Amino acid sequence: MTILDSNVLSALTHPTPDERVVAWLNKQPRTSMRITSVTILEIHLGLQLLPVGRRRSHLTKEFEAGLADDIDWREAPFDTVAAQYSASLKASRHKKELPVELRDTMIAGIVLACNATLATRLSLGKFPFLSLIRGRMGPETIP
Repeated sequence: MTILDSNVLSALTHPTPDERVVAWLNKQPRTSMRITSVTILEIHLGLQLLPVGRRRSHLTKEFEAGLADDIDWREAPFDTVAAQYSASLKASRHKKELPVELRDTMIAGIVLACNATLATRLSLGKFPFLSLIRGRMGPETIP
Protein backbone atom coordinates (compact mmCIF):
# COMPACT_ATOMS: atom_id res chain seq x y z
CA MET A 1 0.00 0.00 0.00
CA THR A 2 1.21 3.48 -0.88
CA ILE A 3 -0.14 6.50 0.94
CA LEU A 4 -0.08 9.74 -1.03
CA ASP A 5 1.04 12.78 0.94
CA SER A 6 -0.83 16.07 0.57
CA ASN A 7 2.02 17.61 -1.43
CA VAL A 8 1.67 14.90 -4.09
CA LEU A 9 -2.01 15.71 -4.56
CA SER A 10 -1.24 19.42 -4.47
CA ALA A 11 1.22 19.00 -7.35
CA LEU A 12 -1.71 17.91 -9.49
CA THR A 13 -3.75 21.06 -8.83
CA HIS A 14 -1.45 23.55 -10.50
CA PRO A 15 -2.61 25.05 -13.81
CA THR A 16 0.03 22.81 -15.39
CA PRO A 17 0.29 19.69 -13.20
CA ASP A 18 3.80 18.37 -12.57
CA GLU A 19 4.32 15.90 -15.43
CA ARG A 20 6.69 13.73 -13.39
CA VAL A 21 4.08 13.29 -10.67
CA VAL A 22 1.38 12.49 -13.23
CA ALA A 23 3.65 9.98 -15.00
CA TRP A 24 4.58 8.28 -11.71
CA LEU A 25 0.95 8.06 -10.59
CA ASN A 26 -0.13 6.65 -13.96
CA LYS A 27 2.33 3.77 -13.49
CA GLN A 28 0.95 2.81 -10.08
CA PRO A 29 -1.83 0.29 -9.53
CA ARG A 30 -4.88 2.34 -8.53
CA THR A 31 -5.93 -0.14 -5.85
CA SER A 32 -2.60 0.29 -4.02
CA MET A 33 -3.03 4.06 -3.61
CA ARG A 34 -4.52 5.55 -0.46
CA ILE A 35 -4.83 8.97 1.10
CA THR A 36 -5.24 9.75 4.77
CA SER A 37 -8.02 11.47 6.62
CA VAL A 38 -5.38 14.04 7.59
CA THR A 39 -4.62 14.68 3.92
CA ILE A 40 -8.31 15.29 3.30
CA LEU A 41 -8.24 17.81 6.16
CA GLU A 42 -5.14 19.55 4.76
CA ILE A 43 -6.48 19.80 1.22
CA HIS A 44 -9.91 21.03 2.34
CA LEU A 45 -8.27 23.57 4.66
CA GLY A 46 -6.15 24.88 1.79
CA LEU A 47 -9.20 25.10 -0.46
CA GLN A 48 -11.28 26.92 2.15
CA LEU A 49 -8.50 29.46 2.68
CA LEU A 50 -8.64 30.44 -0.99
CA PRO A 51 -10.80 33.45 -1.87
CA VAL A 52 -14.35 32.48 -2.79
CA GLY A 53 -14.59 32.33 -6.55
CA ARG A 54 -14.19 30.27 -9.69
CA ARG A 55 -10.71 28.96 -8.91
CA ARG A 56 -11.69 27.73 -5.44
CA SER A 57 -14.87 26.17 -6.78
CA HIS A 58 -13.00 24.50 -9.66
CA LEU A 59 -10.24 23.11 -7.42
CA THR A 60 -12.78 21.81 -4.90
CA LYS A 61 -14.70 20.00 -7.64
CA GLU A 62 -11.46 18.61 -9.08
CA PHE A 63 -10.35 17.33 -5.66
CA GLU A 64 -13.69 15.65 -4.99
CA ALA A 65 -13.73 14.13 -8.48
CA GLY A 66 -10.16 12.90 -8.04
CA LEU A 67 -11.09 11.22 -4.79
CA ALA A 68 -14.06 9.53 -6.37
CA ASP A 69 -12.48 8.58 -9.71
CA ASP A 70 -8.78 8.10 -9.09
CA ILE A 71 -8.58 7.05 -5.46
CA ASP A 72 -12.12 5.65 -5.26
CA TRP A 73 -12.28 7.13 -1.76
CA ARG A 74 -9.68 4.62 -0.47
CA GLU A 75 -8.69 6.22 2.80
CA ALA A 76 -6.19 5.18 5.44
CA PRO A 77 -7.87 6.42 8.63
CA PHE A 78 -6.46 7.97 11.74
CA ASP A 79 -7.58 5.20 14.07
CA THR A 80 -6.53 4.03 17.53
CA VAL A 81 -3.39 2.25 16.32
CA ALA A 82 -2.33 5.27 14.26
CA ALA A 83 -3.01 7.51 17.26
CA GLN A 84 -0.76 5.37 19.45
CA TYR A 85 2.07 5.48 16.90
CA SER A 86 1.59 9.22 16.51
CA ALA A 87 1.70 9.82 20.26
CA SER A 88 4.95 7.85 20.55
CA LEU A 89 6.49 9.75 17.65
CA LYS A 90 5.39 13.14 18.99
CA ALA A 91 6.62 12.34 22.52
CA SER A 92 9.97 11.12 21.22
CA ARG A 93 10.48 14.28 19.18
CA HIS A 94 9.35 16.47 22.08
CA LYS A 95 11.83 14.84 24.50
CA LYS A 96 14.62 15.54 22.02
CA GLU A 97 13.38 19.13 21.61
CA LEU A 98 12.80 18.48 17.91
CA PRO A 99 9.58 20.17 16.85
CA VAL A 100 7.29 18.54 14.34
CA GLU A 101 3.89 19.54 12.98
CA LEU A 102 1.10 17.47 14.53
CA ARG A 103 -0.48 16.70 11.15
CA ASP A 104 2.85 15.30 9.88
CA THR A 105 3.06 13.14 12.98
CA MET A 106 -0.50 11.91 12.40
CA ILE A 107 0.29 10.97 8.79
CA ALA A 108 3.46 9.17 9.96
CA GLY A 109 1.37 7.28 12.53
CA ILE A 110 -1.10 6.23 9.85
CA VAL A 111 1.72 5.05 7.58
CA LEU A 112 3.22 2.96 10.39
CA ALA A 113 -0.16 1.57 11.48
CA CYS A 114 -0.87 0.47 7.90
CA ASN A 115 2.67 -0.83 7.33
CA ALA A 116 2.57 1.33 4.20
CA THR A 117 4.93 3.40 2.10
CA LEU A 118 4.57 7.17 1.97
CA ALA A 119 4.83 8.89 -1.40
CA THR A 120 5.89 12.47 -0.77
CA ARG A 121 7.75 15.29 -2.45
CA LEU A 122 9.42 16.35 0.81
CA SER A 123 12.28 15.02 2.88
CA LEU A 124 11.16 13.11 5.94
CA GLY A 125 14.38 13.44 7.89
CA LYS A 126 12.24 13.89 10.98
CA PHE A 127 10.89 10.34 10.49
CA PRO A 128 13.79 8.53 8.76
CA PHE A 129 12.41 5.05 9.53
CA LEU A 130 9.31 5.42 7.35
CA SER A 131 9.29 3.60 4.04
CA LEU A 132 9.56 6.47 1.64
CA ILE A 133 9.19 7.05 -2.06
CA ARG A 134 10.67 10.37 -3.10
CA GLY A 135 13.33 11.92 -5.22
CA ARG A 136 13.63 13.62 -8.56
CA MET A 137 13.76 10.80 -11.10
CA GLY A 138 13.75 7.03 -11.27
CA PRO A 139 11.37 4.13 -11.72
CA GLU A 140 10.44 3.80 -8.04
CA THR A 141 10.49 7.45 -7.06
CA ILE A 142 8.19 10.39 -7.24
CA PRO A 143 9.49 13.87 -7.96
